[in-house]
Amino acid sequence: MKKNIYLFEIERFISYLDKLSDNDIYKLNNGIAKIQYNLVDEKKGNDKELKDAKISNIDPDEIINALEKLSNRESGEEYLKNKLITRLDYEAVVKKLDIPYNKKDNINKLRDKIIEGTIGFRLRSQAIQEN
Repeated sequence: MKKNIYLFEIERFISYLDKLSDNDIYKLNNGIAKIQYNLVDEKKGNDKELKDAKISNIDPDEIINALEKLSNRESGEEYLKNKLITRLDYEAVVKKLDIPYNKKDNINKLRDKIIEGTIGFRLRSQAIQEN
């Protein structure tokens, strides 16, 4: 996904450069002007809407599939520590699993919920079926 946005932005930049006037090119060549890049939120609204627009850099489905293949909670915890970095990453997986959570939950609590929702659930189910 990153590569697509990079290529798109590079193409937009090249298009922008092609439209520069001779005077603008002269200014750039002689250090009189410079091109400045800024990331600006397109969405106007309150802070909550802007926070909700943030996107995690991980694929929750990939994380969940990998967890379902693990055989114990400890290996799941280690996997999550290596794969998920930010709270936003953990929240993306919790949301995908449809596990209720509180915004006040810290990363450790979110990690525990993810492990119990995947590995713990399967281990409990196997224990019940064996009895």
